[in-house]
Amino acid sequence: MDAITINPGEVIDGKYEILSKLGHGGTSVVYKARSLNLNREVAIKMLVRLDDETLKSFSLEAENLARLDHPAVARVDYFGSSDKWGPYLVLAYVEGCDLGDMVKSQLSIHEAVDLTLAILSGVAACHNRSIIHGNLKPSNIRVTTSTDWQERAKIVGFGRAPG
Repeated sequence: MDAITINPGEVIDGKYEILSKLGHGGTSVVYKARSLNLNREVAIKMLVRLDDETLKSFSLEAENLARLDHPAVARVDYFGSSDKWGPYLVLAYVEGCDLGDMVKSQLSIHEAVDLTLAILSGVAACHNRSIIHGNLKPSNIRVTTSTDWQERAKIVGFGRAPG
């Protein structure tokens, strides 16, 4: 499964304290952490494989996200490399659930429209910057508690996005 394991309480580069593991995919693992400088929660994505193709894709993901500034797209805060764990990408932590879990319950028409508009707005912002998500699916959309329709959904998981 994971080629790396970071335990809660460990600190990356003296900047980010690991709080818990959020999830993992084929090439990466994501941890919830706390920025020690800003005292706010962040999500840290780290690679579990360090081959050339994966490193190139990860770097491109960081560049693509850094070019975006949209309320429906998760914000990138930092891209760096740790001597111990390798490259990592720090993103704003998005409190909420994924869209796949959300649609298992019955949504009101108003909520479905708000989510759809937020997602389409975020996708349009990506396309305006020539970024195609490449893996847009319910588990890569976080549903927040915001009452602002533009911030109701956050697109995450840009690992395969060509740009």
